[in-house]
Amino acid sequence: MIGLAVIILTVLAAVFDLKDERIPNELNLAGIFTGLIIRLIRAGPGGLPAAGLSVAAMFTITFLLFLTHALRGGDGKLLCAISAIMGLVPGCRILITALVISVPAGLIKRIVTSKSPTTIHFAVPVFISVLLWL
Repeated sequence: MIGLAVIILTVLAAVFDLKDERIPNELNLAGIFTGLIIRLIRAGPGGLPAAGLSVAAMFTITFLLFLTHALRGGDGKLLCAISAIMGLVPGCRILITALVISVPAGLIKRIVTSKSPTTIHFAVPVFISVLLWL
């Protein structure tokens, strides 16, 4: 159930990111809400505080990356939704893996397009990370 939820979330996020260059807030909020429901089903009412802490911690991490222009807002909220569903440690693993994937992707894009600064659609490396970690 967890793997399917995260795959659906990240596939939709990647499609929106590639098509519209943004991830809708509604999708990210649905992901967070789904995470809360999954945690409630799996761990009972005690799972909700853990999910809330996972989201808060991931928000703090991704907000710092947002401030340095390493991530866009929707990317951070997507990672918060992933953390709500999977937990903070898997969410951090996915974030780190996505960052490692995005560096060569950004360099290749910069060489091919000769544009500066180069941005990439970060939801795609996030999706690839999810597949690798599942």
